[in-house]
Amino acid sequence: MLNKSVLTLGMILGLTMLLNADMAKEWMRNSWKGYEPFAEHEFVDDMLHISNVQSSYGFGWRSRTYYQAVAGDEVVITASVKGQGEVAFQLQNFAADGRQWLGIAPQTASAALENDWQQKTFRLLVINLKDGVTGRVMPTFLGKHGTELYIKNITVQVFRGNFAGNLMFPRHWLVFADVDRNLEAPVDTIPQEIGGVKGQPMTLNGGLLSLKPYFAKPQLRNCAWLYAEIEAPYACEYTIGAGADYFMALYVNGVKIIDTLQAGNRDYPPHFSNHIANAAIRKGSNIIAVKFLSGSGSNPRISLGGANELRDLSSVVTVTQQDDLDDYEKQGERPGNPKLIEGILTDGIETKCGFGHYSAGSEIFFAGKTYELPAKSGDLLFATGIRLQKLSGKGTMTFDQGGTVSLVLRHSDQEAVLTVDFMQKGQVLQSMPFPKSALPVDIILAISHHEFFVNMLSVQDSRLRAILGKGDFADLKNFSSRIRLDGCEATVDNYFTGLAKREVKSNTVPFKVALDATFDPVKAGWKRIWQDEFDGEQVDWENTWMNSPWSPVPKNRDMAYLKDGILHIRCDFTETPNGKFPFTGRTVGLYSQKRFGYGYYEARVRFTKQPGW
Repeated sequence: MLNKSVLTLGMILGLTMLLNADMAKEWMRNSWKGYEPFAEHEFVDDMLHISNVQSSYGFGWRSRTYYQAVAGDEVVITASVKGQGEVAFQLQNFAADGRQWLGIAPQTASAALENDWQQKTFRLLVINLKDGVTGRVMPTFLGKHGTELYIKNITVQVFRGNFAGNLMFPRHWLVFADVDRNLEAPVDTIPQEIGGVKGQPMTLNGGLLSLKPYFAKPQLRNCAWLYAEIEAPYACEYTIGAGADYFMALYVNGVKIIDTLQAGNRDYPPHFSNHIANAAIRKGSNIIAVKFLSGSGSNPRISLGGANELRDLSSVVTVTQQDDLDDYEKQGERPGNPKLIEGILTDGIETKCGFGHYSAGSEIFFAGKTYELPAKSGDLLFATGIRLQKLSGKGTMTFDQGGTVSLVLRHSDQEAVLTVDFMQKGQVLQSMPFPKSALPVDIILAISHHEFFVNMLSVQDSRLRAILGKGDFADLKNFSSRIRLDGCEATVDNYFTGLAKREVKSNTVPFKVALDATFDPVKAGWKRIWQDEFDGEQVDWENTWMNSPWSPVPKNRDMAYLKDGILHIRCDFTETPNGKFPFTGRTVGLYSQKRFGYGYYEARVRFTKQPGW
């Protein structure tokens, strides 16, 4: 009999998975001439061994399978690897029919190789490329000159994204403020004026437009119309978010996709994550029109953003109150009858900790406790959480809230990732993968009347993985909160219930870049991992620099040279006023072959006195 829950999961997540048990059947060498002379390779049982990599561009292999994926989805690849050097995964994009090649996505995910087998996770965001809309992707893996790679057990999963498209959201807007709210303004074109009022240019600042200076006096339902334009190289679906203080209607090409003119924004302060909708974008020019009506607040404003801005949100909840806590340091009776053990938290953190080990079939809860959601008018959330040290066995770990809302962690010893599902009444609302290599992890589930947050902060790699969403949870009244273990065992610590607050951070917040005259990375104990003093005879294109991560083919490298310990980059341009571009010429860009996630960067740069860039 077909498992209905598995079918539902597949339909909602749109998850594709393939375990490459037979490397020879599922993967083939990339025959690009840049990889000549081709590296040696051999298949041994279920493993691929690549060696003697002599090409200056290294080697490349590609999947024989094309996976259905659209912009906004995430491809999560796990593999067992060892060797010397680095291995990186990358995507090649195709149209939905799988025939039209659109290009190579610029993002790569890499991992250093070690002598012993290591299970690594590679995460790649699917995007649209300039030549068209992505419908399928082909995973590839790459290595540089001199790399030796052993690889096996490759798993490819596609997780459906929450937001569609990757167009640039407009920053510049034309605002017609203090107009009669009963006037019918155009919603599919940008007008010259509305009711005799001419437009004022405004620029989004941190995702916000403050309209206070444009209204003659503060009053309820002051009206403004806002317009912007999106240029798209192709037709696609695109996610837009908006929040207003306090009423609005948002149109794309004349179609209303967000409307709070009657109900109001509800959430305060306004943020572009408050109301989210998808728009049908056509090739060429697209008009966004917004009707705004102020509320009773003293600072009328609107927050706007697109798919990229929504993805860049880091949705964090902070625990403000712990009503019950079990740190498993003291003996005593507990539901589930766990075995108390002592151990270290993780490698490198040798402090001894107390843990509770629960067997399959156990439940974790505080006896005799029931809970209520915080007041709807406030900003508090009910919160529960635990530190998960280890899961073993095939089964689920379920955070059950009142029998209707749950967070489910699906585990198998044969899989490299946990599947994390937030569910309501049997339906998956949001999902994400969590790599088991990132355990232990601090898990927080927080719920209000109309939204939920799941924060999973890894103790191993310090990375936060989070999902959030909207829903109606008002029927959670006098509910129980417990964790069930079905088919698997768990080692845990710091189980709690309490209250939390939402903290939304965005990389759109303005920041200041300045030279810190007092910071010395050497004195601060920072380890230097890369530098180029340009003290050689020529630019090191072999090991240090490349033309571009998107197009590594050598081009215009003679435009960069070294002299007296300084890198010189020449730009030779001539005016072509009647040509396709106003200037035509040659220059070169230098991109480091090594990639960095974060760190302290220092560069000494001197420009010519003549204008240019």
